[in-house]
Amino acid sequence: MQNSKLIKLLQSLSNSETKHFLEFIQSPYFNKHSKVYDLGKFVCSFSGDYLNTNLTKEKAGKAVFKNQKYTPQQLSDVMSYLSKLLEDFISCTRFMNQSLLRKQFLLEELKERNSNSVFQMVSKEFTAQLEKNKLRDHNFHYHTYLFESESDAFFIKNENRKFHESIQRKADNLDIFYLSAKLKTCCEMINRKNIVAADYELHMLDEIMSYINSNLERFKNVPAITIYHRIIMTLTESDNVSHYTKLIKLLDKNYLYFSKEEARQMYDFAQNYCIKKINSGHVEFGKEILKLYKNLLSRKIIFEGKYLSQWDYKNIATIALREEEYEWTKKFILEYKEHIVSEFRDNAFAYNMASYYNAVENYKDALKLLQKVEFTDVFYHLGSKSLLLKAYYEMDNAESFYSLISAFRVYLRRNKYISQSQFTNHLNLINLAKKLYDLKYNNYSKFIFKRKIENIKNKLNSNKNIANIVWLKEKVNEFEK
Repeated sequence: MQNSKLIKLLQSLSNSETKHFLEFIQSPYFNKHSKVYDLGKFVCSFSGDYLNTNLTKEKAGKAVFKNQKYTPQQLSDVMSYLSKLLEDFISCTRFMNQSLLRKQFLLEELKERNSNSVFQMVSKEFTAQLEKNKLRDHNFHYHTYLFESESDAFFIKNENRKFHESIQRKADNLDIFYLSAKLKTCCEMINRKNIVAADYELHMLDEIMSYINSNLERFKNVPAITIYHRIIMTLTESDNVSHYTKLIKLLDKNYLYFSKEEARQMYDFAQNYCIKKINSGHVEFGKEILKLYKNLLSRKIIFEGKYLSQWDYKNIATIALREEEYEWTKKFILEYKEHIVSEFRDNAFAYNMASYYNAVENYKDALKLLQKVEFTDVFYHLGSKSLLLKAYYEMDNAESFYSLISAFRVYLRRNKYISQSQFTNHLNLINLAKKLYDLKYNNYSKFIFKRKIENIKNKLNSNKNIANIVWLKEKVNEFEK
């Protein structure tokens, strides 16, 4: 029974939703079959424990049919009916949370029922609700378009010989809805093309971009269009940094017009632009991406509810340390520790604090933290071993360094959760770090030393698939001073 559609749907409900669902099926408006309610009461009693061995068809049948005889098909019919009611409940729950859509349907019904005076009252309420809505995303223009469509239809039905502006507003908002939704989708498609080998077809994008470029004045106060238009420019003309500069100005001015989730996605495009620039050698964009993160923090855009993702926590600390903002990083790690979900908090804090200590050359405290915490996540495990490797290297602890090199290799080969790119990057780190360490303590002749250091430099310059490549290059430079 646990694999049935009914139970899978019930598993998606929260405790309060389960309670409301029982009220839903108890209402004679939605359900007039007592057996369906009895089944609902039985299965919902397992809320939070739907894998319980007592949740069987046999016991469900007894709860529904009491002492009556029944066939498997009869029980199946009751389950199917309850599943349909559950689907209706989920749809109704969604619908009740869509206040604009509810009013939209009400207007349609009032128009059909010729309730003209009430239609006009609800129209005023709808207009007031739209004006109070702070968001100006494509959904806002979609609902405005629907509203103006009903207003226009009402006008045609009742006053078809007079001028009415609703048809113009209908057309304008349809344009804005389509263009903004299309641009947003194209941004996502272009971005995915850059990440995975996918050949998406961007139908009409050239024509749309040409039209917007020719009508910038018309759309200058429509952030849903101006922002996505500029994002596409950063994706397609990445060498022109002015597109990025203009995008940031637009985001900083208009981010409040979008949900936190959409604003974060918009800023993600800006961050990805910075990352590409850094990867192509423009290291000055490191400061830019840190600035973006600071803005996301101060504006609470980066938070999921009241929590900060452990990976955002790590990324921010890593970038800030790379930019040598040590005091700010320490304050950030300490201040935002409590914003990490408790399940991941200790590991996240220990890893990032160890990174900080490592960066400020306090290797003893870094080692204490790394050795105290058991990292179960592969990313933390790889990161912590990399930090240990750097600490032992800097401390000239040869025994620990070479022992870690061996253990690190074994870990890479045996861990089935490590991707091929992670394996390659970290194996290259191990091999090059060992070659550098060997140079420190082997008394090579000048000729052999020069040949070996040149060999390492060539590998660093010709291969980007190396973890901690910036640190390795710094160690090479130390030999040449």
